[in-house]
Amino acid sequence: MENLLYWACVAGFVALAPAVLTVRALDPTWMSWRNAVVLAAVFGWLFLNGAAWFHVAVDAGSSDANVVGVRTESLDPGRFVLLFGWLVGLAYFAPLAAFYALAQWLRRDPHGRRVVRSRSLRTISGSDRGRPADIAERSN
Repeated sequence: MENLLYWACVAGFVALAPAVLTVRALDPTWMSWRNAVVLAAVFGWLFLNGAAWFHVAVDAGSSDANVVGVRTESLDPGRFVLLFGWLVGLAYFAPLAAFYALAQWLRRDPHGRRVVRSRSLRTISGSDRGRPADIAERSN
């Protein structure tokens, strides 16, 4: 069981950065860069601590009593992950975020403006209120 949980934590850590960047790509107003970095740091730290704990559990022989004994005796890798696991999460997130930023930069139009999805496609109960043309007519 510990082996399965260990691999689930490893898979969660590996899938975390692409998932955060996918959510950011779908709606950048909801997932700001600050939120993306905080999520990568916090959940990266949680997944790495879980993986370290279950790795020790697998090595100890699947007994909770053995896990506690081995965990307190050999804290060298666990101590690093406990203190600096968030940095490992950020170090994994940073290159993927750089590729994401490069892709967003390449999506810009030739005049240097960002390509932003229009919010005017969302309508309130089927009406066409909020279109840029309607706003321009109201201001005249």
